[in-house]
Amino acid sequence: MSDAISVLSAVTSLIAVVVAVASWRAAEQAASATIFDQRFAVYEDAEWFIAAWQRKGQPDMDELPRLVSAWNRSHFLFGPEVTARLRLLWTDAIAAQMAGRVIAGEIEGDHQAAVAKFHALLLEQTDPDKLRAVFMGDLKVHASGWERVRRFTLR
Repeated sequence: MSDAISVLSAVTSLIAVVVAVASWRAAEQAASATIFDQRFAVYEDAEWFIAAWQRKGQPDMDELPRLVSAWNRSHFLFGPEVTARLRLLWTDAIAAQMAGRVIAGEIEGDHQAAVAKFHALLLEQTDPDKLRAVFMGDLKVHASGWERVRRFTLR
């Protein structure tokens, strides 16, 4: 009788381990999905800003708060490269706006230099491939640790 109880205890323990591992994997996947969603939202906000800049030919300063919000969130979700890229996009948008004001004659300044700067910033900052390249490392969906172990052992 004690052997049967020992076997039953061992089977129950094994089932508990399997359930715990499955629960851990589900929690890991849920956390990864949440982080991905938050990171992708930052990317979408930056992409939205450059798309508006591209459409209008100048930065849409009404959309700047959305970019600043993305920059704020990026500190917690990405490494310094993405955060720095968003900050550069932000400061270049302000510089382009100022160059646009010189071009329009609203403020004093070198008209030719303002035209050159405005055009250079438009080309530099509205290239979606450059933005995507900075984000891609953090937005790639990687296999979880358990899946990597399983793939390694199946080889």
